Amino acid sequence: MIPEKSSQSFGVRFDVDLHQLPVAALATHDGAICAVNDRFESLTGWKASDLVGKSVPGMLDKLIAPADRDVLFQLTKNRESAEPQRSGRLWCRILTTGGEERPMRVEWRLADNNHDTLVTLIDAHPEALGQDVTSALARAAGALSRCATEQEVLEEAVETLSARGFTATVLLMDEDNPLLRYGPSATPNRPLGRTVDLPRPPKEILTRLNPSFMKRKAAFFQDGVRLVREAFPEPVAERLLPLLPAQHMVQAPLFVDNAPYGALVVTGDALNPLVATALDLFAELVGCREHPSAERARGTRATRRAG
Repeated sequence: MIPEKSSQSFGVRFDVDLHQLPVAALATHDGAICAVNDRFESLTGWKASDLVGKSVPGMLDKLIAPADRDVLFQLTKNRESAEPQRSGRLWCRILTTGGEERPMRVEWRLADNNHDTLVTLIDAHPEALGQDVTSALARAAGALSRCATEQEVLEEAVETLSARGFTATVLLMDEDNPLLRYGPSATPNRPLGRTVDLPRPPKEILTRLNPSFMKRKAAFFQDGVRLVREAFPEPVAERLLPLLPAQHMVQAPLFVDNAPYGALVVTGDALNPLVATALDLFAELVGCREHPSAERARGTRATRRAG
C-alpha cells in the first residue's frame, strides 16, 4: 500500500489540491495510484478504494480500452531512453465500471522529485461524437448521389442519423400552406419512414426559432421543452412534450434552388454544437443545387406539382 504521507504530501509537491481541481484527476507515487478525486469517481465509476495502492501497469487492463493500451504505453515513454516522459497529453478511451468506453483527453506531469505524477482527464465525448458523426455523414454523402427520388434522398438522410443514435425528422414547406408537413422520420428503435401522427407546426417557426435560418445556418437548442411550447398552443404542447425524445435539438435548414425547402430536425441527448456544425454541412449536401440527387429530387417535385 502507498504510505499515507505520500497522498498527503502530494499536493505540496504540485502546489495543487487534487480534490479542488475542476476536472477528473488521479495521482501516482512510484508507479502506483495514491489518490483520485471525486470527479474521477463520478466520471468513471471507479472508487478510490478500488484504485489506491494498485500499480498503474496492473490497472491498465481495467482502466483503458483494449485498442488504446499499446498506444498509451508507447506514447508515455521517451523514444530514446524508454523512460517515462515528464509530461504529455493524448486521447484515449477510459473504461468505466459499467464497461462503457469514454473518450478522454489525458494529460500528465511528473513532479521534480521523479516519484509523483499528476494525471488529469477531460471528458472528450462531445468532441469524439462530433468526429464520429462527421465521418458517418461524409460517407452518407456518397450514398445521396445514388438516390433516384426526393423521398430516397430524405430517407437516406434520416436513416444515417438514426444509425448514430439520434431521432431525425424532415419538415417540408408547401408553397401555399402556412403549416409544415412531415417528411421521412426515423429513430434508433423505430423503422425508417414511419408515419408521423403529430400536429403540423406553423411554417414561421423555422425562422422564428432559428434567426439564421435564411442564412442556411443550423441552430443548436438545449431546451426542447421551450421550443415545443413556442411552436404549438398549450393544449397541443402538453400532448407533445411526453413524446419529446430528448432536450437537445438541432434544426438544419434545407434549401433547394437557393429557396427554403424545409428543415432537418434532429434530437438526442448527445447532441452538441460540434454535431450541429456537421449537420449543417450535411443538410447543405441534401439540398445542394449541384448535387445529382437534388437535381432528380427537383424534377420529382416539378412533376408532382404539375400533376
